[in-house]
Amino acid sequence: MAFVNQGRRKFYRTDAFLGTAALPAENNITSLHEDSYRQLWIGTNGSGLLIYDPENQHIRSVPDHSIGNGLHFNKPLCFSEDPDGNMWIGYYEGGMSCYLRKQDRFVYYSPDGSDTQPKGLQVWGIHATDDAVWIGTELGVEKMDRKNGIFSSRIDTNGGTTSIFGGCGVIVEDSQGRILFGTHRGLYVYHTIRKELAYYHPVQGDLTSLAGRWVLSIFEDASKRIWIGTHGGGLNLWDGAHGFTAYSIENGLKGSIVKSIQQDASGNIWLSTNYGISSFSPRQKQFANYNIKDILPEGNFYDNAAIRKSDNLICFGSNQGIVYFKPDEIRPDTLAAGLEITEVSLTKRSGEVERWFDTHAIKHEVPIQPGDKLVHITFAVPSFSAAGRVNYKYMLDGRDLNWIDNGRCNFVNLSGLTPGRYRFKVMASNADGIWVQPPQELAIRVIAPWYRQTWLVVLVLFMVLTGACWWVARQIALWKQKSEQLLGQLQDRTRELEQRNLEIEDQTSKITHQRDVATAQRDQISKQKEELEKHRTRLEELVDERTQDLVAAKDMAEASDRLKTAFLQNLSHQIRTPMNAILGFINLLTEKIDDVISREYYLRIINESGRNMLALIHDIIDFGKMQAGELQPEYSECNASELIRTLVTRVREKVSRENTLLNILTELPPDDEVMFTDEKKLRQILTKLIDNALNSTSSGYIKTGIMSKTEDSIVFFVEDTGHGMEAGEEEHIFDHFYSGAAPAKIKDKNVSGLEPAFAKVAVELLGGKIWVERNPAGGATFLFTLPYMKVSKENKHQSFNAPETYKWAGKRILVAEDEDSNYLLIEAILKETKVELFHVTDGVELLEIIDKGEQKFDLILLDLKMPRMGGINAMKIIRDSDKDTPVIVQTAYDQTYHRDQCMDFGCNDFLVKPLRKRELLTAVKKFLG
Repeated sequence: MAFVNQGRRKFYRTDAFLGTAALPAENNITSLHEDSYRQLWIGTNGSGLLIYDPENQHIRSVPDHSIGNGLHFNKPLCFSEDPDGNMWIGYYEGGMSCYLRKQDRFVYYSPDGSDTQPKGLQVWGIHATDDAVWIGTELGVEKMDRKNGIFSSRIDTNGGTTSIFGGCGVIVEDSQGRILFGTHRGLYVYHTIRKELAYYHPVQGDLTSLAGRWVLSIFEDASKRIWIGTHGGGLNLWDGAHGFTAYSIENGLKGSIVKSIQQDASGNIWLSTNYGISSFSPRQKQFANYNIKDILPEGNFYDNAAIRKSDNLICFGSNQGIVYFKPDEIRPDTLAAGLEITEVSLTKRSGEVERWFDTHAIKHEVPIQPGDKLVHITFAVPSFSAAGRVNYKYMLDGRDLNWIDNGRCNFVNLSGLTPGRYRFKVMASNADGIWVQPPQELAIRVIAPWYRQTWLVVLVLFMVLTGACWWVARQIALWKQKSEQLLGQLQDRTRELEQRNLEIEDQTSKITHQRDVATAQRDQISKQKEELEKHRTRLEELVDERTQDLVAAKDMAEASDRLKTAFLQNLSHQIRTPMNAILGFINLLTEKIDDVISREYYLRIINESGRNMLALIHDIIDFGKMQAGELQPEYSECNASELIRTLVTRVREKVSRENTLLNILTELPPDDEVMFTDEKKLRQILTKLIDNALNSTSSGYIKTGIMSKTEDSIVFFVEDTGHGMEAGEEEHIFDHFYSGAAPAKIKDKNVSGLEPAFAKVAVELLGGKIWVERNPAGGATFLFTLPYMKVSKENKHQSFNAPETYKWAGKRILVAEDEDSNYLLIEAILKETKVELFHVTDGVELLEIIDKGEQKFDLILLDLKMPRMGGINAMKIIRDSDKDTPVIVQTAYDQTYHRDQCMDFGCNDFLVKPLRKRELLTAVKKFLG
């Protein structure tokens, strides 16, 4: 007898839920949130933000910010309401906004490189607390301090600070004060009181670990249990003491991708998956699955787009609107499946088919003789309520390790079975996917053919061994014959060498004759030397005439030397100042410092001092390269007005702390000037001229900006009210090392005396001209022109690149570096990539470890200057025997001929110290992938 269970499922779509209200054409619901005023916030994929008021059944669309007070992006992904009633909104590729409810206005946050804006552009998860806003982006987790508005990717822990990297899509705070972060790399749990951060991820072979690495959803139920939805690992229940318990397809869940989680009033867990909607009973450990046949949409559900409203409705967001239902109206099928094996047939070797319609007629097992081809097994469930909804799974003990999903197909064909005994098992589910009966079983025996008997196998092995012995003897005979041939070739070669020796003796006699000719030529040279002695007297007279010119040149050289000495003394002071800070604070850090804030402050000073010293060295090297013609412009789109405003802002901050009598002003046209030029060189020119003005100006103002422009050129200027220049000083102000009539004028610790000369060389490199004018009231104005290449607004664009990840587990890198500090830096940079490092300190050790051949290296990092044998000689020897292993040279030499020489000898890339993390990782990725 079959039963039909009608009217047991009641799922509803968006239109019935909203009553008289209607959604726009865009029906992709990406996020849902019910605020403290019982208003429903609905995020869409392209139609912006909708807010539904259930009291008057009215839905309104929040306008775009370009029209008025509203959203800055039309794809909201997540919501969070803070204790003050403000709503925080995260966008897809658009940063985030905060709706200040009392002020009825939106505040927008997007990356701009400062610490007052987030670093990530895609905000996938967001959670607001009393003092902070936690943000999950494509770059990891960030925290915004609500008191000062500062963003940081560092999280305070007992051991200092740390960061959470990898895309973070969901953030939840549980009842124990823990914040849970679901990322692409696993689950992170941060205890806000104890300042502890834990990390959970799948571990092969550990059944209590997290079942899936990509965490899509997190939910705390009424019993304070934590449920984790993963991508491919199904539903996970987290017990902090005993680990994770996974429920997936093997347990009756149809979809292994769990996108959203909610709980009804009866304690059942409801899930949106890649299959449809499922419910899970924690008491009975059973799933009920619902799909398109239950009036569910054919499309996909969105991650974390689910709520349980105050009226106990459960809502899920999909690409076909909102799906909602009352859990009490969803009644799962409780009828048993009633599975029976209805027919077994065997296709015999002759083609004849033998059938059994009553499996009880088979006394013990189904016998399969050698040559029989196919076993066909049919099974069925006599239930009209399950028609078209029953699923089957089977297992063949002796061959299969796990159950095989057979879907709705009610038969199985078995073929290609090896000799032995098997037991066929089959199970069926009811209409809701519940496996309600023990499996039906059937025994099968496959009889072995004659050619698989033991005596035949032994005979075949004996014949194989006999053939192998004959082949070895044959190879030995061939080897002896080859040796005799080689001996004959050696004797022929000896005779050839003897003939070559006779030819060499003949060439020696010819060389002796040529030596006699050279002796005669030497006598002739002696005669010519006597004639040259006569001319020497005349040369002495010429030397006297030139002496006067050399004396004048000597006076000029001494003056230049004095200027150069003053320049070098000031340069020494600039280098010693940051070096003193670096060494001093490093010594302080070697002592025990309990204050974390002081330690971070010391590290920030060390980092800033190192950057200042490195910038000075880069300026001197760039100056030399520009003079030698080795540095070429790198043109790109540049907003000159924005660049000047940025420089002036930084200078104002510095001057406001050191000198309140000095004002920093700008003079810019109303519209931004966007042009094609070398932005780095333009920034260096303006910086050098402003630093030169700061050195000579103690009160008044310094003004910089754009004076004028034509179709072909644009004029920049830097004006100051300082002590000015002496008469005639305009002619020498751009000379190397010139610092004015009195070198002692250089008083700024950041001024080297090279600023005007550097600016002149950089301007001429960009095809412009620079000059200086004395101001009648005091001070001076530096002006320079650059070619003006305008950029149309249509060509402006902005792009954001996701960070790359670097993982090279199992790869080996050999590092040749004699300085331990440099090797420790490389080791620290590559630590998180899981690469295996090997260290040698000179070229001899490098060649020894390669010659041993015990390790196969995927990459070699090679320093040029090392004891015993340098990198160039070592690379020559390596390339003689190994043409394939990539070699990256990392050196402090920064000359073009060094780079060209290394490339000629076979290196694959060239890095200049000091090494930067991103630069080194990018170079290594070229060869390790």
